[in-house]
Amino acid sequence: MSRSFLTPFLAGLVCGAALAGVASMLLQEPAAPLDAPQVAAQAEGVRRLSAQEVLAELAQAQAPAAEPTAPAPVDASTEQPDGVVEQEPEGPPTSMVITTALLMEAQQRAERVRDALENLPGGEDAPIAYQLEAYQKALTDNLGNLPLPDGADKKDLILEAFLWTDSVQKQFANMNPASRQNELNFVRRELGYTDAEVKELAQRDAAREARWQNGSAYTKERHRAAANLEGEALQKELVRLREKYFADEASTIAAEERDGFFRYESPRIYGRN
Repeated sequence: MSRSFLTPFLAGLVCGAALAGVASMLLQEPAAPLDAPQVAAQAEGVRRLSAQEVLAELAQAQAPAAEPTAPAPVDASTEQPDGVVEQEPEGPPTSMVITTALLMEAQQRAERVRDALENLPGGEDAPIAYQLEAYQKALTDNLGNLPLPDGADKKDLILEAFLWTDSVQKQFANMNPASRQNELNFVRRELGYTDAEVKELAQRDAAREARWQNGSAYTKERHRAAANLEGEALQKELVRLREKYFADEASTIAAEERDGFFRYESPRIYGRN
């Protein structure tokens, strides 16, 4: 879970900040694009430049040009029938080089944060407070000097990146609801949520917990009915159970099960669903 979700969350966060910075640069670019190195080469076998190499070549490309010289004679082979001379293709605009470098750097930084969580001393048995401290240090070390935008989206992405890691979810799954809620409240406060936000999210957690408890009870009865009944008798019992546990949502649950999806047998992500 951590390898699947942590890097996209963090990369999305830092890449969004990088692109916002590039947008402001674009407003200051000259009308005519500058020559710059081709960074994102598509041909197979072309070596991919590092972010540092890209920026070094960018600096070279933007160095003051030499004194202009007399134009070279036009080769007759390049002259078109209508007299228009075919121009050599220009390199990508400067903004493309800057964007590529920033996105590559953002991806590398996001991966370093992910690796810091996946290689904690103590691994999945480390207390959540200890894992959170390591996560915050990795964020500061790798993302602290990036101009990340403030706001709810930033907090939510950083929180979810932490909550979706395997080690955190494993510990949540082994806690009783009260202990789990205390840990969730602690994590949210440490990551910048206000007391009012923590309280509101705790209310959502309580509603989710009640829903999963209800779904778990239904699932147990459903399995018991499937083991003892069949045919029309089983179908009638399933209708009764869905109405008992889900009331107005019974038809939705029935449609999901006809499609092979059993909502309360799918993985639960504590703090999210």
